[in-house]
Parts: sequence; C-alpha cells; structure tokens
Amino acid sequence: MTPLLLLAAAQPVTAPQNLTPGQLISKMFARYHGAKSMTGNILLTIDDGRGKVRVETSLGFTEGSKMFVRQAKVDGQKASMFCVSDGRIVTYSRPEGLLDQRQAPLSEPVTVGDATKTVQDLYGIAVGVMIDRSLPQDVVFARKTDMEAIIGQLVNYQFDGKAQVGEREGLVVTGTYRSYAEAPPRGLYRMVISEAGDLIQFVLDEQVTTPEGVARLRWTWDVDVKLGVSPPDSAFRLPSTQ
Repeated sequence: MTPLLLLAAAQPVTAPQNLTPGQLISKMFARYHGAKSMTGNILLTIDDGRGKVRVETSLGFTEGSKMFVRQAKVDGQKASMFCVSDGRIVTYSRPEGLLDQRQAPLSEPVTVGDATKTVQDLYGIAVGVMIDRSLPQDVVFARKTDMEAIIGQLVNYQFDGKAQVGEREGLVVTGTYRSYAEAPPRGLYRMVISEAGDLIQFVLDEQVTTPEGVARLRWTWDVDVKLGVSPPDSAFRLPSTQ
C-alpha cells in the first residue's frame, strides 16, 4: 500500500467536508509529489524558554534537474550550507566534521552515462550536509522514502480546529511524534495544512534533559513555499569551486 493510501485509510476522525486527518496529510503529500517546480523559504525557530535560535532555509527546483538548498544559522554560532545544481553540475558544502570546511566545496556531474540525477536524487545529496533536515523539507521535496518515513514519525493524528498563521489559514492536525518508526515518543506535534494541501507550519514540543535539569524545547517551522513557480536562473548559479 502506498504512503497516500496508508494515511487515507487511518484515523476516521472527521472534519469539514468529512475530510479525515489522514486524508488531509495524503492530500499534502500528493500536492508536493506532483510539483514540477517550486520556490520558497522555511524558517526554523528553536525556543528553550530562555532564548531562540533560528535557521533560515531557501530552496527550490524546476525541470532539467535544477535545484538548490541554502541554509544559514543566524543566531549564536553562525553556520551555513548549500547544495546547488544548474542541471549539469551539482556543487555542495563539505560535510561538517568530516572534511576541512576551508577547502573548496565538492562537485559532481548531474549526468553520468545514461543516468541523470533527479531533483529527489539531488535532495539526497543536500540531506548529507544540511544544518536543519526535518519533516518540512522532506515534505516539499516529496521523496517516496521520506514520505514513508513520515508515516512512521506521526504516531497518531487528529484535527484540532483551524489556525491563522500570518495571512494564511489552515486546518490543525495534532498528535504524538517520534524520530522514526518504532522509536519511543519524542514529543507532541502541531501541523497547519491548508485545505488545498499546502504545509503552512509544523511545531514540535519536547522535553530534553540538560545539565541544569529538564528543559522544554519548541521547534517551529514556518513554511512559505510556492508550487508551480520556477526560481530565477540566478538561484541555480554555482558557487565557486576554486
């Protein structure tokens, strides 16, 4: 059974137009999986009650195996990464902790022989060097393996009304979250999805043990992504490898 059918078959709780939470999540998966182009931003804010850390992500893709992911940690100790393909060459940051970050970025051809990397293949390269790789990024790039993993991460789901995030409104889906299937519960999530299937926001609340005691962390991803819109050509300009 496909990820879409698995979700649609589960959780019979109803909402407007008799839509179940599983059907709404399936609709979200299908919306991103069918996209030929996309551009936008995701902002992660981590709040421990004493301070906040933000990670900004810009991303996009279009046909011809062109894609980019750029991330920057803008609070505290700065960090950044990139993975950019112009359709011929993909260039990306060196994995942190494995290779000297002061050296030139890595690059490889998009096409080798008869095999051409898809946007999803290129996202797989980006995953290896991302500062923030989480559910929202996996949703918008819509790899089958990631969608299947998300099904295992969302232990359960139910509707909790509607919410306004900025100028956008969506249905709220809540439940228990875990890092991967069969893992113990990690915390509670809150996901805002438009009735069209656009992911607007994902929030994860969890408790972690620190030297000072137990702390509550809130991870908030605000998603502003436009489907069916190609990024400008400048977005696919390769960083220097010299």
